[in-house]
Amino acid sequence: MLYLYGLGPGLLYNILSAVYYMNYCKMVYGVCLMNQHRITRDNLCQAYLALTSFTQEYEMIYCQHLATQIHFVQPYIHSLVHLPHEVVCLGPPICSSQWTLEHTIGNLGEEIKQHSNPFANLSQHRIRRMHTNALVTMMLDLDLKRTTKAALPHGLREVRGGFILLHPGEEAPHALQDCEAAALQEFFPSAQMEDQVCMHC
Repeated sequence: MLYLYGLGPGLLYNILSAVYYMNYCKMVYGVCLMNQHRITRDNLCQAYLALTSFTQEYEMIYCQHLATQIHFVQPYIHSLVHLPHEVVCLGPPICSSQWTLEHTIGNLGEEIKQHSNPFANLSQHRIRRMHTNALVTMMLDLDLKRTTKAALPHGLREVRGGFILLHPGEEAPHALQDCEAAALQEFFPSAQMEDQVCMHC
C-alpha cells in the first residue's frame, strides 16, 4: 500500500505515459480519500467521481471493452466503485476492513520459530500473548506503556503510540581530547573517565 498509494505517484511521474499516469492517479486519489478515518460527504462525492472515472478508463485502456479481455479486469477494480456507497452503511473502510486482522496474522507468522510444527507453535505464541494481556488487564502496574513515562531519562520525550523520541547520538565512540576529558572530569568529579565516549546532542 505504501508503494502503490504513497510513493507510486512520485516515483512513476514522467516514467508512465500521460494516459496511464492520469488513470493511475485517479485511483490513488480516490483510494486515499477512502483510507481516511473521517470522510466528509464532499470526500465521498470526489472519491466516487475519481474511482468511477478510473474504472471506465481502465477498461478502455487495458481491455478496449472487449469481452475476450474481461479477465484483465480483476474484481478489485470493480469493487472500488462500491467503496463510497459502503462508507454510508459501514463507515470508513479503514475501520471495517480486514487489514488489521491481516496485519495481526502477519505479526503472528513472524513469531513462528519451529517450522516443523508451525500451527502448534503459533497457537502457543497466541496463548502466551493472551496470558500477557490478561495479566496486564488485572494488574495495571505490569503495563510497560504506563511505567515507561516515569522511567524516561532526562530530555527524552514520549510521543503517540508508546514511542519515545530519542536524542541523536554517535554510532561509535570517539577518542576524547585532553580539554574534553578535563571538562567532563570537572563536571562529573565522581565519574571515572574513559578514553572513548559516545556523544549525544
